[in-house]
Amino acid sequence: MEYRYGTPSTVSDNGIPTLYQPSSRRFDNHGNGSGWDYQIGSQDISKNDYMSNHAQLLFVPDAMTHPGLAVVQTMVMAEGTVSEKPELPWVYYGGGNPIIDLVTRLNYVLTNGGPLRQPTAVAHSYGQDTWSTNSLVTFQSGLVAAFGSNTGPGNVAVKLAPGKVPTAIAITPNNEFALVTVWDTNQRKGQVAVLALGTGNSFWGDWSENYPGFRNKGLFTFMKILGYVDLPGMTQPTEICTATDYTASSDDNDSWLVSADGRDRRYEARELPFSNETNRVSFISGGNRGRYSRSGYATIISKAEKKVIFLDLKPLFSQMYNMYLTSRSNFLLTQNTGMLPNQWPYSFDNAPGSAPTVAKVVDMAQAPTAVRANIVPGYNQAYVATQDGTLHLFSVGGYSTTNGGRQLISEK
Repeated sequence: MEYRYGTPSTVSDNGIPTLYQPSSRRFDNHGNGSGWDYQIGSQDISKNDYMSNHAQLLFVPDAMTHPGLAVVQTMVMAEGTVSEKPELPWVYYGGGNPIIDLVTRLNYVLTNGGPLRQPTAVAHSYGQDTWSTNSLVTFQSGLVAAFGSNTGPGNVAVKLAPGKVPTAIAITPNNEFALVTVWDTNQRKGQVAVLALGTGNSFWGDWSENYPGFRNKGLFTFMKILGYVDLPGMTQPTEICTATDYTASSDDNDSWLVSADGRDRRYEARELPFSNETNRVSFISGGNRGRYSRSGYATIISKAEKKVIFLDLKPLFSQMYNMYLTSRSNFLLTQNTGMLPNQWPYSFDNAPGSAPTVAKVVDMAQAPTAVRANIVPGYNQAYVATQDGTLHLFSVGGYSTTNGGRQLISEK
């Protein structure tokens, strides 16, 4: 933690103002476990409202046999009350630490080649702000695995090539791709692993067919490593972020799709399978035209090497567009999905023009410790924090606009 974020502060907590914290009361869960603490409202059993959010929590465990991964309930609204206190989810009746998916997903252990230990990073997509059901967690062994909640559990995991240690991960805003920074301990270089993500499970109106690399609601059933992008002059990447030209929750239809005839603006993806040509054409020239990413960028930092690298993601999204949304014959090729390099989505070795490219390398005077991207379309900015307490604002030109771009990347 000190290597990545600096020496802890020595400033005393004494005298620092604190914010008001409301007291907690216990929610009577009507025999469904012990309930939970809530802080706002008063419980009224005549109200039949309910909502909850869960999050994956990574930590360094006291016991080396513990995976260092738990799930917490971050917010609950029920029967006129609201809880803002992080605690183990009531739905697991005292479970959640370690995370339940580790107990139920034997395929994760088989894919990993042994028990899961030492998580290194976790990522969540923010462009489908009411969905994005799964988070992705990386482990020092090279495993990348999906984790969710009791109603949207993780189902899929892949493992990076031997010697590639994941250090950070980001998911494109609409759950199309995962970008994982790796330390290649064999070749001693830094890289970004690119993984295509897909669903095809009709989850709450999501696609009934699998379209890896296209917008979805994030309950992943498919994950494939497309290849690795070298980071010139950077052997030890420590953080990554990403943004694209489109985010579903920021469009003019609040992430909904439009019926093929254009009459209904509250359509779901499961109602628009591309196997029906009329539906597919609606994404080319109809009401769903432009409701998907066409370009984007990623920003990577290395603390030790004091560098920032910007990747152009347009080649990646152009490949998706060309295969899904041009000729019918191209789309039919995408129906042969699989893990072989020549199955869809194609590996970078089979489709070399689809790999992201390095747009710019920036040397920093101070060590960068954190990086974020603005995912709101039109605000083409990346933010880099350095250890001296400075926040650096970068203009990324046209790299997150629909046409992509080669405009100058500069610090503002």
